[in-house]
Amino acid sequence: MAKVTTSYSNWDFNNLHVQQNLNGGDFVGSHTIILCATGPTLSSMSASSQAGGSGNGTPSRFGTGYETTVSADAAGAGFAIPLGVVSDVNLQQQRQINKIYEIGSKLSYTVSARTSISLGLTRILYHGPNLLRMLYAYYPESRIGGTGNKMFDKNKSTDTAIQELGLDPEFAKTLPQINDVAGIDNIFLNAASDLFSQPIGLVMYIKDNVKSDVAAIFIEDCNLVAHQFGISQNSVVVAEGVQLTADRIRHLKVNVTSVSAAISPTV
Repeated sequence: MAKVTTSYSNWDFNNLHVQQNLNGGDFVGSHTIILCATGPTLSSMSASSQAGGSGNGTPSRFGTGYETTVSADAAGAGFAIPLGVVSDVNLQQQRQINKIYEIGSKLSYTVSARTSISLGLTRILYHGPNLLRMLYAYYPESRIGGTGNKMFDKNKSTDTAIQELGLDPEFAKTLPQINDVAGIDNIFLNAASDLFSQPIGLVMYIKDNVKSDVAAIFIEDCNLVAHQFGISQNSVVVAEGVQLTADRIRHLKVNVTSVSAAISPTV
């Protein structure tokens, strides 16, 4: 029977790993993570999109959502749109901590309060929807303003439109009409538009190197803080970047396979 490192007393750094149950397929890389844009909250998605298009609330391979009343399929068509050619994602969380001291003691009390979440995304610009257009794919085109605001992957004269998200019809009715146009068709650049006063949602799916599910998270109520892109004389490609704040992170249940079954992931 193989030795395992269970404590300091049997630690053998010459011959043993610290954790004995890991193999190469257990690790997560940037190629096994995908970021997708969706509606601002779980409740804003329709029952059909949350059930993988079935509309009956049947749990999918990703199981039921964070809320018991929501059946959210993180892999279902119409739930979220994958963001391609993303080169960098930075997610930061900061907790508000207050230290309380008292006269008569050197010791202190630690009071934990609110948590702030910020995200930074970088994406390559190509002949298709730009980053701001993709992030706001959930917003009904009839309410965006202007004309011809259909999102296409390349050329609208030859290619089909990107699949629309399954937004809850009742939630869609509450969204305001946009008066200051953010852009037309695939390129949204007017950050002063009132469209960007509306929140968005992001979903991140994480697998390991043998395609077993690790986690799925819903980053809820994200708001645009800044947008930028830079061009230089030596630029081979042009990258856009955005900074976002978010309200909270919610977990979607996933099928986490056992270590022994990692080489034969559930599909």
